[in-house]
Amino acid sequence: MTILPPTWGGRELPVSFSPNLPAESVSLQQTQFTNSKKFSDMKVIITEAAPVASAIARALNVTTNVAVPGVIYNNDIAVITVTPDFIRPFGLGVLPGKDALPIVPERYTYGIRHTLDENGRYGISTEDKTYADYIGKLIRGGDEVIFASDGGADAQGRFANICRFFKVGAPTSRMFLTRLERKAIKSAFKTRQWGRKFHNLAQTGLVGMAMDEAFKYNVSEAYRSLFKEMKSPICRQDVLVLAAVKNYLESDAEARGQHVPVTTHSVMVSGVALGKDVKFYPCSTYSTKEEAAEAYKNLCVPATVEASDVMLDTEMSPSPALFTLTTLQSEAWEKLNLNFSTTRDIAVSLYERGFISSPLTSCAKLPESLRDELRRYKWCRKYSFVADGTISGNHGIIISGNKPLFLDSDEQRVYDLIRSRFYANLAGPTAVNELVIEVEINGEPFYGTIPYTPDIKVPKAVEVKLTGKSQFSHTSVAPTAPKMNDLLCAISMLLRSLSDKYNPGMPFTLAHHDVADAFDRLRDNRLLLDVCGEPAITGEGNLLLETFNATYALGHLMAYQVEVERLYGDRKNSVGGVQLMNEYGKWIYDKTEQLITDHRLFPAKVDTHVCPICGRHSVIRYPRVAKCHVCGFTMPLQFMGHKFTDKEVASLLTHGYTSQIMFTNRHGHEFYDIVVRGKGKGLSFAPIEAKLY
Repeated sequence: MTILPPTWGGRELPVSFSPNLPAESVSLQQTQFTNSKKFSDMKVIITEAAPVASAIARALNVTTNVAVPGVIYNNDIAVITVTPDFIRPFGLGVLPGKDALPIVPERYTYGIRHTLDENGRYGISTEDKTYADYIGKLIRGGDEVIFASDGGADAQGRFANICRFFKVGAPTSRMFLTRLERKAIKSAFKTRQWGRKFHNLAQTGLVGMAMDEAFKYNVSEAYRSLFKEMKSPICRQDVLVLAAVKNYLESDAEARGQHVPVTTHSVMVSGVALGKDVKFYPCSTYSTKEEAAEAYKNLCVPATVEASDVMLDTEMSPSPALFTLTTLQSEAWEKLNLNFSTTRDIAVSLYERGFISSPLTSCAKLPESLRDELRRYKWCRKYSFVADGTISGNHGIIISGNKPLFLDSDEQRVYDLIRSRFYANLAGPTAVNELVIEVEINGEPFYGTIPYTPDIKVPKAVEVKLTGKSQFSHTSVAPTAPKMNDLLCAISMLLRSLSDKYNPGMPFTLAHHDVADAFDRLRDNRLLLDVCGEPAITGEGNLLLETFNATYALGHLMAYQVEVERLYGDRKNSVGGVQLMNEYGKWIYDKTEQLITDHRLFPAKVDTHVCPICGRHSVIRYPRVAKCHVCGFTMPLQFMGHKFTDKEVASLLTHGYTSQIMFTNRHGHEFYDIVVRGKGKGLSFAPIEAKLY
């Protein structure tokens, strides 16, 4: 089975950079360009965002011509923008057999995106077709095709689809664009990489996207009639996240339920030392309130005593780690009240404009190669860089040397958050100095602290005026319930740890390691609620986990993700993309069939027709399928958007075919055809040689 899976799943970017010019104008420019330069002498750089293309062109001095929006070239290099959704898959819903469940195609087809025109029909717009023809000649004619991106396996998979679509025969390579500063881009171009590992990385992205598409269509359609408020499709990562959330919440609730409150009692003496207010506490506590009351009664206050000891205590506070995408999302959620996907999109926008390094990272460290570039900061000489080879993918998020301009309020707040964290990280650990003052009261030592500053003069004898006393009790409090950002960090850490344990060196992949979109879809579909910042799984969410089997889902979905990443991280021990997709296809087929024949989800009734396979038992009719629970025969009750009538169902079960039925294809055109029962479990159109009309 050939793996040509869906290719979207990354961050949201501008939807189009195709020319808004008449076809004649583009053709004229294309002709002029062809006559002035031989394509075979040119290196072609493909990127996924116009601002990134502009930054690359400026850094490499490719500023001679701007052919059309998104294409910049000179005599040696052409920089082309191909947005993530330009070459995209045709979803399972437009395959023959639309609305039939389950659907697991042998081949995932793709092409130029289809958009809705003014007549309500889907098709390739004239602008997109012209742009594809124009860049196709550039891409096919270059002597090297270079992919410039900060993405991981999903981005490399999209590049593989671009190369397949435009039939690229030249060598391909990869530029890792962690930062968009001029020096960084020139270095990435000079040190661009080739090799089999990028084919493996693309296979990881392609197979992962194929799994996502198969899961999204089948599971969403299985639950659609049950969840009336479903606004977004149910994706593979959604079920994984929901199952992980349930497991996390149950474990946390059990731990909080086992908490036994402990109450202690003590006393406190207030006073003044070195001109500052001080609170003195004993080292011991009392088990009963009566003992504390007796100690309180014996305290002689007010009084003036001499400190028995004064010492300087220095506590080193470690510097905060650089932001990763997950920690940035968590911090912005808590401090700026921004949801996770909004923070990610803002960070991506700041990166594309060259204000910060790539936010697509789960590493909070900086490589040694950055030392020279960061020497403009006074803290850099003492900073602990790590060896370059220890970081796979992008490093921690830092600001660039470019001054940010034209930022809106949210962008400015996120930028300020990143800048403050970057400066605090570079500055290193901070020392907090305190003076610890010991006084003896009724033969028992009491201790108090005051902040120490260099202007404080400490005499040999420190006089302490005791001015008041109090008695208090303290009861330990159970841990608070987790917040939504706690779940984000925990689940992201879980997914990253799986990659590091089983496939070390796996670069950050948005579709695998960022769960922001999964949280958004779960909330949109009212499967997970945010109740004053605390997560709560709804009744529908619990029903989904019960019918899908939360433990089963968590184990299998994580196992398949590990196997997908093994295509890159440990190719020798992987089963290969084809076999992995075959195994996953069988699993999702059986799982979907189980869902659409689950009595807890859908009503069922016994049909009068006998199973056409075993011929001995009646079939059971569900809203989406007819099934024989003895021999396992199943037949969809919908096909290509058409819901079969009782007469058509009877004809299919009895004779194996229907009369002519009117259908509408994905372009909006109507046609008539006959549906026949296939050799397997599905339906298909009648073969041409069998048609009599």
